[in-house]
Amino acid sequence: MQIKMKKSKIYKKLRENSLVVLGVVFIVLFAIFGILLWILLFARPMMKILSAKKWEVVPCEIIKSEIDNLPSESGNSYKAKIQFKFQFNQKWYEGSSYNFNTAFSNDSDESDKIVSQYKVGFKTSCFVDPQSPSQAVLNRDFFDDLYWRLLFPSSLILISILGIFLLFRDLKKAKASPSHKLFKKNANSSPSFFKNEKIIKEKNR
Repeated sequence: MQIKMKKSKIYKKLRENSLVVLGVVFIVLFAIFGILLWILLFARPMMKILSAKKWEVVPCEIIKSEIDNLPSESGNSYKAKIQFKFQFNQKWYEGSSYNFNTAFSNDSDESDKIVSQYKVGFKTSCFVDPQSPSQAVLNRDFFDDLYWRLLFPSSLILISILGIFLLFRDLKKAKASPSHKLFKKNANSSPSFFKNEKIIKEKNR
């Protein structure tokens, strides 16, 4: 009877350890998801904005100016669609990026403002990548949505770090508890438990 109780404690502790492993895996995957979002939503456009500071300023002319509408079940989303032409190194190119924000917005006011400012035939300046002239934008400044993109994935990463910290703190407390010491002692002698149990079963036959 005593052997079965000790064996049950060992199995219970093993199940607890398995749950801990699953918890660690879940937290790590949660952190990876946050890091990927941070790269896609914040790091990539930020790097483009910083690199565009070194791009060359070239005269250009607006050839198309409209609002792109993206319908959905939750409502319509809007984005200013501006196309422009420019000459660089005696070659003509066309650009279609107002800035480095590729996301749509539920608020059409900002798109209306951009379209009103950049009307067809309007002549202004654009910023051209000298290494790849097909890459050009009309506005290389930071956009407001960029900071919100930083907040969400960063919160996921911080929550993951906090989760790992709390998990390992609880593990450290569990290892210092008397029950863990008893489990370790029983685990080291577990083969004898199973051997004695086998002998008992054979005697009962």
